[in-house]
Amino acid sequence: MQFTRRKFIKAAGLTALLGPLFGRELLALENNSEQILGKAFLQVWRQTTLNKTIKFNAENKHLETSSGEDMTIRNDFLKSKLPLTKEPKSLLFFGHITDMHIIDEESPARFAVLDSILTELDISSSGFHPQEDLLFSSTDSMIRTLNRISLQSNFDFLLNTGDSIDNAHKIELDWFTTAMSGGMIDPDSGKNEDPVPGLGNDGNDPLKVQGLLSNIPFYAAVGNHDVLYQGNIPPYLREVFNAIAEPILGKQFSIEDPVGNYSNGVIVPKGTPYNPDKLKPGKIVADPRRAALSSEEFISSYINGGGERPVFGFPKSLAGEDLAYYSTKPRASTPLRLIVLDTTSRIGTAFGIIDQDQFENFLIPELEEAKRAGELVIIASHHPSNSIMTLSRAKKRMVDVCQSDAKMHRVVKQFAGHMEERKQTIDGNTFTQTLASYSNVVLHIVGHQHTNKITAIDGKHSGYWEVQTSSLIGFPQQARLFEIVYEGNAIGAIHTCVVDHESSKNVLATKCRELAHEDHSSYNDQSNRNTILRFDVPPEIAKKLEIL
Repeated sequence: MQFTRRKFIKAAGLTALLGPLFGRELLALENNSEQILGKAFLQVWRQTTLNKTIKFNAENKHLETSSGEDMTIRNDFLKSKLPLTKEPKSLLFFGHITDMHIIDEESPARFAVLDSILTELDISSSGFHPQEDLLFSSTDSMIRTLNRISLQSNFDFLLNTGDSIDNAHKIELDWFTTAMSGGMIDPDSGKNEDPVPGLGNDGNDPLKVQGLLSNIPFYAAVGNHDVLYQGNIPPYLREVFNAIAEPILGKQFSIEDPVGNYSNGVIVPKGTPYNPDKLKPGKIVADPRRAALSSEEFISSYINGGGERPVFGFPKSLAGEDLAYYSTKPRASTPLRLIVLDTTSRIGTAFGIIDQDQFENFLIPELEEAKRAGELVIIASHHPSNSIMTLSRAKKRMVDVCQSDAKMHRVVKQFAGHMEERKQTIDGNTFTQTLASYSNVVLHIVGHQHTNKITAIDGKHSGYWEVQTSSLIGFPQQARLFEIVYEGNAIGAIHTCVVDHESSKNVLATKCRELAHEDHSSYNDQSNRNTILRFDVPPEIAKKLEIL
């Protein structure tokens, strides 16, 4: 079901949409008795893709500003298809970013030189991105855009679902935390270089970043690239991997010491993207700031990067912990709980892993407590449900992905044998059916797959919405807004839309988006971007919401 900017629709009966639809005429709706959006969205829609967006013009081969997009309405789970309610009650308003992949492009612990080989084998396409040195500018542009939105209608929080960094390096995390907290970033490691002489005209120039407004709580999840080399290999197994890979595939397939002075593909920053196929091995300037992060160091350093902020990524109680799962009540007066899971395996693989202890001794008790307390529940994790599996299945999938090349298949099979199964893990079906069995679970927010996607997860008795946001490294480089509203009549809704970073005054950020489009475009069907997702509210929670 769709409502558009171009029509004013009224229809009789339970299937009718009530009220006018989006459009440039929305200004006239601010005092209209038939408005159907949440209060926050009515204040900020002009800053989103509901008003204008960036699209590729096939005729002139350029990205350009286009008119805004329609909103899709989904009623998959409603027992009765009541029309949208006028002036729904706003319960929560927040932003979502994911998969920034802040990268030390010159690190020797990369597979940039192998990008075309791995892409041809359909194993990976993330060894090299032509826009990678400009991510600091586009990230700053996105944070500034989100700050402007929050100044118009205050965010209850900003959520980041992981892969903040690309290759588990300390220097990458230092840059990321500065990007989020504000200050100066000098995006150079090893030798300090200026490929285009002057300031502010290339991706290696120092830049001052605004950082997230200090009044916005900031919550995060751990992604596989945050703590694993290439998003797959634990730093402590680097030498094991090399001992297997080098004799079979050659030295160019080894992961070199990130702090060392040798690289399989020496990257010399340029004003235009380099060709990874032409990289040669050689000496580089060593840099101890490239040291690998353990899981505990990642969580502690992330927390400490926020200075005096009450919340910066993870609760301070998690400092020094190996896994980062937690829950919080974002708005004290609202019966709603945010549960953040840690789905990243510390022993390897890019797939999502949830150990039995986290599932049985954290997630289930949190869900039970939320049920007893009469709270709606939002789940957040890096991995979507279709990527969550037992560790044994994940290892098999790793091996199967490489079947097209006998040597690569042999390497990965041997390496998987060194991934010790320390804990029991659950499968994806157990995960989704458990969430769906709780009628108060309404939303699961994820990243990882670098595309916008909205999925209705149906259970035996109820269901919930899984919403995935595209990455900030790949086109369209968008963030997402969420407003949870209560319509009345025991019906709630998730109003969500995506946001382009406003980069008109930032030449490098604009260039970053253009290169991202040339690299890879995941611009999917609009029903996965701007949507109203409706759900039934359990009676005991509906009573609470009626009197808020």
